[in-house]
Amino acid sequence: MLFSKPCCKKMEDALTQGETRMFDLVGEPESVLMLATNYSRQEHDGQMARVWFYEPVLFCPFCGTQLQSEDAIEAWRQK
Repeated sequence: MLFSKPCCKKMEDALTQGETRMFDLVGEPESVLMLATNYSRQEHDGQMARVWFYEPVLFCPFCGTQLQSEDAIEAWRQK
C-alpha cells in the first residue's frame, strides 16, 4: 500500500506547513510519503544549491498508523 491520506490531525498539519514542512508527497498519480532527512550543498548550473535527501515514512510518527508498505514503495521505485 502507498500513502493515500493523512491518518490524524497532526499528520495533516505536517503535510500542510508550506515551505517549512519536512514531510512531502513524491510522485503522481500514486504518491509516496517521504521525510526530508538531511541535505547537502552541491553545484548546479554554476551556483551552489541545497539538495535534499528523503526517506519513505512507513508509520505515522504521531499516532503509529501504518501509512505504506516497503513492498509497495519498492514496486513504485521500479516503475
